[in-house]
Amino acid sequence: MAAFKQHPRYAPVTICHIDGAMAWCIFDGDKIFMANVWVHPDVRGQGKGREIMSVINNKFPNYEINTDYENHSQGFWEKMCAEGFVQKIHHERIDFSWVNA
Repeated sequence: MAAFKQHPRYAPVTICHIDGAMAWCIFDGDKIFMANVWVHPDVRGQGKGREIMSVINNKFPNYEINTDYENHSQGFWEKMCAEGFVQKIHHERIDFSWVNA
């Protein structure tokens, strides 16, 4: 079961939790920027990353989902884009310093 809660410190951040995974959804207008997406090592390779992205898409269907990536996660994000869960991949690091403002 998915749970969404407001980050206790950063107003534009909503945290999504599912069993074995979590992600920060950072809202900026009609866009969501994905950050701190994490899947527990015990359940990696079992579709939890796809599941959490599906849950986020279903909860926020009118938002454009954006992400950047670390080298080790590029393949995952490319799959999520190809499957329609992510609309834009930024090939440079997204500066999230505005979240702290």
